[in-house]
Amino acid sequence: MAESGKMKVMIACGGTGGHLFPGIAIAEAVRSSRPDTAIIFAGTERGFESGIIPKMGWPLISVGSTSIKDRKGLGRIAAYARIPFSIISSLKVIRRERPDMFIGVGGYAAGPLSLASALMKIPTAIVEPNAIAGFTNRILGRFVDRVYTGFPEASEFFPRNKVMLTGNPVREEILSLKQKSNGTRTPVTIFCFGGSQGALALNRAVVGSLPHLAALKDRIRFIHQVGSNEDIDAVRRSYAENGFEADVFTFTDSIWECYEKADMVISRAGATTVAEVSVMGMPAIFVPYPYAADDHQRANAESLVRRDGAVMILQHELSGERLAVEIKKMTSERLSAMCAASARAGKRDAATRIVEDSFKLAAETQRRRETQKM
Repeated sequence: MAESGKMKVMIACGGTGGHLFPGIAIAEAVRSSRPDTAIIFAGTERGFESGIIPKMGWPLISVGSTSIKDRKGLGRIAAYARIPFSIISSLKVIRRERPDMFIGVGGYAAGPLSLASALMKIPTAIVEPNAIAGFTNRILGRFVDRVYTGFPEASEFFPRNKVMLTGNPVREEILSLKQKSNGTRTPVTIFCFGGSQGALALNRAVVGSLPHLAALKDRIRFIHQVGSNEDIDAVRRSYAENGFEADVFTFTDSIWECYEKADMVISRAGATTVAEVSVMGMPAIFVPYPYAADDHQRANAESLVRRDGAVMILQHELSGERLAVEIKKMTSERLSAMCAASARAGKRDAATRIVEDSFKLAAETQRRRETQKM
């Protein structure tokens, strides 16, 4: 236990919104159910987390780490060579902070910290958000005490006695919104976004669909988040020239405000996006990022498509005309039924279940240690 007598929970997450926001959701659930718990985040200085976590009032420890992903040649060899140093650094952090519970949610720092925590016999859990487990988590699954999965398909990658299907944690601001019940509002509002880094192919397809949707310009409107490196003025002009009402902007950290206004989404199929869409009971047109590891975004999307809460267009099939066809189908006849199907797939209690089980693990570990001392 921490010196103050409080439980201390360390949450390692970051790099992208898909890893950071579930970590925040878990922290919110800890604060809600166990307000006397000390919460500390761990990430990297260059990660997405460095600009978000401190603003929310939580302490953030920066840990040196490196990514192997997308590295080639000497760069890849150098990245592998730095792994032992990342683990040693992580061991020092765990020894110094001495958390009572460690939860790794993904990002560059989460891997070595999760391993270090497990090696030091700290109760350790990881969150596997995708339908196809990532390489790092597959390895960590051998060492940690628990693996929380967002999709049932991911369980096959881990020892069965360690897996708990919880769904993916969703932030309080989103859970507090009213679920979509029918989708019969006029105009229908379509929220288009490509995640925290945008998606150029998706933006081009949405813009390309506008001439094919001319007959619906009085019945649909758009909310469109583009990437920070994209030509936002050109996107705005396209909407204006085609006669559509649209709110176009770069990244927002208040995505729940967009969800509240929207009736359906067009997006990539990151695990966090799929979770947020389904707990909102919102239909989606998913365009999975085709270069994601093991094509996991396609598997994420298929999970909701099978439940009739979404449709999927693969990127090599994506065009403005094809996207317009799907928008017409959804807005004319399918929106209400898809709202209900999406809501049935949503797991609104994911963060709460993770927190409850994590505290049970910590309590069991504490009892074992006390018994051994007797």
